[in-house]
Amino acid sequence: MGKRIAPPGQLARRLATWGSAAGIVLLALPAASAAVDFKGDLLRHPFMSDAEKHRLKVGSRYDVGLYLQTLPPPRRLWTTDGLLPYYADGADATVGASVLPESLAGYDYVVVSPGQTLADPPPGLTLVHTDGDYRLYRVDQLYK
Repeated sequence: MGKRIAPPGQLARRLATWGSAAGIVLLALPAASAAVDFKGDLLRHPFMSDAEKHRLKVGSRYDVGLYLQTLPPPRRLWTTDGLLPYYADGADATVGASVLPESLAGYDYVVVSPGQTLADPPPGLTLVHTDGDYRLYRVDQLYK
């Protein structure tokens, strides 16, 4: 018996199906490569702890948030970084554009984020902690 040859219409449908599947896979490759940030670091260190992953992604902001969690309550915080409150669990944070002496009443700490300048800290602010370009100041009794 001879080999069975598929009719021309069926062969074209098979080629179209396999071609479509191959096209979808090829189009999905760029999206898959962009889907995970820091792939190189994850491949080099596949068993990173959650803290190391956060530190890799967020940087000094994560460490400042962890430090703020160690401070005794109440932790009323004025910050210029809009994302810092997400990492400072337990702190009552207010995000503001700049640090003005009249706005510090009722706050315990001020965090100045990278890129923000506080050339002459107002009197009554004591530098407590620095991490990266973040600076944490304690608000003294002058403003309370």
